[in-house]
Amino acid sequence: MIVKPKAAYSKVVAQGALAILLAAQVAYGVAAHARRPSPVGNRTATFAEVGDSLPVLRGSTGGRHEDMRLDDGTKALLVSLRSTCKWCTEALPQIRSDLERVPSKTRIIVITSEGEGVTQRYAEQAGVRLPVLSFERSESETVKQRLASRTPWVLLVDDGGIVRASSHSSDLARVAVMLGGQ
Repeated sequence: MIVKPKAAYSKVVAQGALAILLAAQVAYGVAAHARRPSPVGNRTATFAEVGDSLPVLRGSTGGRHEDMRLDDGTKALLVSLRSTCKWCTEALPQIRSDLERVPSKTRIIVITSEGEGVTQRYAEQAGVRLPVLSFERSESETVKQRLASRTPWVLLVDDGGIVRASSHSSDLARVAVMLGGQ
């Protein structure tokens, strides 16, 4: 049996503790970086969060520019997708299933930062047939960043245009229940 001197053992323990502290510091730094506002031009923009006001969405749908009102007295569920997102592809079957729980009086709109035709075909291949609002040609990079940068993501907007839920699409079933679905 080999017995390590106490000093060598203490050094190994200290190095292990330092490695753990360093890993925790790196994890904290990564989390802080993810939470920080991201630069967009000379401004900063963060993803739309609960409590944000979204009275009007400006994008293109049906091949034309659209100013879509979200403060018109109808709840809206925005589903952010992108055809190049592997998690979207994995989540689409579940999203399609969960959308069936959303009450019919709720407007459901797919939002995207890519061309609406690309996303429309992509969603339809998975059986999701919904209007697509594209921010691809938006003059504002801030709009793209705030509304379509997280995918697959859902935003529940109340009848006054206020974001009431912002979640990964895996929480869509919970959001549907919040809307009054089964």
